[in-house]
Amino acid sequence: MLNCLSSCIKKFTSFVSPFHFAIINYYLCGVIFILKTLVFIFLLLSSVHADSSDNIADVCSQLKLIPASKAIVQWERVFSSDARKKRYHIDQLSPEVQLLLKAYLIDHAADSSQPMVPGL
Repeated sequence: MLNCLSSCIKKFTSFVSPFHFAIINYYLCGVIFILKTLVFIFLLLSSVHADSSDNIADVCSQLKLIPASKAIVQWERVFSSDARKKRYHIDQLSPEVQLLLKAYLIDHAADSSQPMVPGL
């Protein structure tokens, strides 16, 4: 296996001039750097998303909202009017937190694919 690999490398280096080999190496280093950067950004954003979902769960517990207590349509109806938001004290939250809370409650509603049931 190593003999085959070394013979392929010898053929490649004999075919490509040292100048072109250096250029190829330069571009490969750039591609590797970009891939490492993208992986780092992905890991960073996934950790931020995990923190925000934990915070939204805390907001739900503070407001005494149980996601599985309503169906998806019912949670959409709660967020559709200001009077319903006021009843659940959702109107006191910022618009960004309201959007995150709505997404969390709908994702974990009683008829969703991942219901959030107390005790499970």
